[in-house]
Amino acid sequence: MGDKQVLGLPVQNIEKFAAAKGLVAARKALSEKLNEANLTADRRLALLRKLFQSAQDLGCSHTTVLIGRILLAAKRDEASIYRAIGIAHLKLGHNKRAVAALGAAYQHGRLPDVLVEFGAALKAIGGSSWPVEQIDNALGLKPGVWPRAMALPLTLTYLGRGQEAVDHVATATKAGCAWPQFDAAAAWVLAKHRLPKGVEHLEKLMDQHPLWPLKRTRPRMTQALVMANRPRQSVHVGKQYTIQQIFGGANFAALVPGRKLAINYGLIESLHDKPDLLRDRKIEVVLGNAMAEVDEDIARQAKELCDQVGIPLVNAPASVRNLRRDANYRRLKDRSDLLFPKTLRYNIADADLKALKTKILSDFAFPLLVRPTTSQYGGGMHLCEGNEALDQALATLAKRRISPEIFAIEFHNAQRNEKGHYKVYRCAWIDGELLPVNCFFNSHWNTHGENDQQRSSQLRASTLINDPAFHAEEAAFMADVRGYLGQANSDALMAACEGVGVDICGIDFGLTEDGRPLIFEINPNMLLWWYRVGFPHFWPAADRTIEAIEGLLLRRAARA
Repeated sequence: MGDKQVLGLPVQNIEKFAAAKGLVAARKALSEKLNEANLTADRRLALLRKLFQSAQDLGCSHTTVLIGRILLAAKRDEASIYRAIGIAHLKLGHNKRAVAALGAAYQHGRLPDVLVEFGAALKAIGGSSWPVEQIDNALGLKPGVWPRAMALPLTLTYLGRGQEAVDHVATATKAGCAWPQFDAAAAWVLAKHRLPKGVEHLEKLMDQHPLWPLKRTRPRMTQALVMANRPRQSVHVGKQYTIQQIFGGANFAALVPGRKLAINYGLIESLHDKPDLLRDRKIEVVLGNAMAEVDEDIARQAKELCDQVGIPLVNAPASVRNLRRDANYRRLKDRSDLLFPKTLRYNIADADLKALKTKILSDFAFPLLVRPTTSQYGGGMHLCEGNEALDQALATLAKRRISPEIFAIEFHNAQRNEKGHYKVYRCAWIDGELLPVNCFFNSHWNTHGENDQQRSSQLRASTLINDPAFHAEEAAFMADVRGYLGQANSDALMAACEGVGVDICGIDFGLTEDGRPLIFEINPNMLLWWYRVGFPHFWPAADRTIEAIEGLLLRRAARA
């Protein structure tokens, strides 16, 4: 074993480190390996397991201390250290130790995904049937704090005890845990482990608790309600909603600031016949967070509720419907100062796929995109450059049934930079003001989508993270969007968002080869600000966007 390598570190150095020597070598080797930007979670686990096994082979009886110290030397935070220790114990079958370490990881980091591994460790030691009090003790969190109130229902959900999870959500509410935080975390667990009963319980949760406060607020703060819609019945997959369809519209709602406003959340379907709930909470302004594909009857219910209570409705769902992709195309197709690609809607539910293909090709030439009408991050989107690709795409979309309708979209590429990266941007349009949000640069045409060839986040981490030219261009866009784009392009983007009846929306666009805005999407459900850790050029723009939204809602509340 003398020449055996562990994380690039010779075994003899690990022996020295176990004796409190070789710290510099261990730190250097682990920093290089564990901090690799493109290191997958599975690869990280494999490396940690290899380290544990080698330490055991050497007869080291303090493997937990060993890996903890090495991770500290590699500048990992406490939550990461405990999580790494817990995962390694779990992989090695040390399940009781894994429960303790992962419980500590959650205490230090409050990350919902840690509860996935915590639940796996509990299952391995027979904890699936433990009394709630015993699971609670294993988590080791102080009573009355919201991380504890959220962690327990999430763990119960993962263990398949959904009804008990719902029963404990009231505790989360009393502790000040917002339902978007809880549901987003629960949705992640459910999606990862495909627990359909958990989805049913979450739907019950929404009906049992139709109005949720974001947090405890100061007296006399303006009470605002962010109101989203549940997906249509026709979007069911089998008898269950998919996770994306339940929570896909929570992009914007989950980010509405609660600094100057007391934010509450609710679903239109659960609230439309309960005006007294809004009166009792003294709601003064409502922000619609409906998806563009919202049904007309849901849009009507939202308006009737606000009219009945006598409060203003910002981003009314009826107006949001004007921002559906095909509606945007019809509205903008004749403009010469921008390009919105041709976009048409087709029904795919129980369709004859050969006839559907014939219809699409009578309207479009290759290359073209096909995608569901309800998806995010390019989910389910296919680039079709020939007949075979279109056949496969339609068959996949029909089988997956993400939505009963699909869009076919004329394919256009955005401009690239000198290194060959496609350049796509996002702006927020808030009450007549154009604000920068983000840049998406990628070697793949689907710049911020989830695709098999290249993910934007991975590219940022691995290729662009240390590129001064990239950050300089980002900073220029974020600091002065009008100066970066030019007056004509800025005016074109402003005009594209005006006249549809919404007050807040996002717009994703690139530039055509002749320099005009190439608009991919105008959407009221976009993420509209980022506080990117380590990228301070994003922070002032995020502050401006938050202030603009807060100011808009406060002004509307004051007029009521």
